[in-house]
Amino acid sequence: MIAQAILQDSDPRLRSSAIHITDFSDAVRAFCRAFELTRLGCKNPPAVGLAAPQVGAPVRIVSLNPGKVIG
Repeated sequence: MIAQAILQDSDPRLRSSAIHITDFSDAVRAFCRAFELTRLGCKNPPAVGLAAPQVGAPVRIVSLNPGKVIG
């Protein structure tokens, strides 16, 4: 799978509403795998989290890795 390009803050797609996912189809699962690879590929700086709209997908999916929890 190819990692997706991350949109820049001037891209109008980042300001559109994201839709709620209710059907976890094979296509959605494949998107999530590629999406996770995109977040993992962010090295400088590393990404703690990434939202699907940041790669141009207007859906409510997020990938998080908070790392070490303090407290």
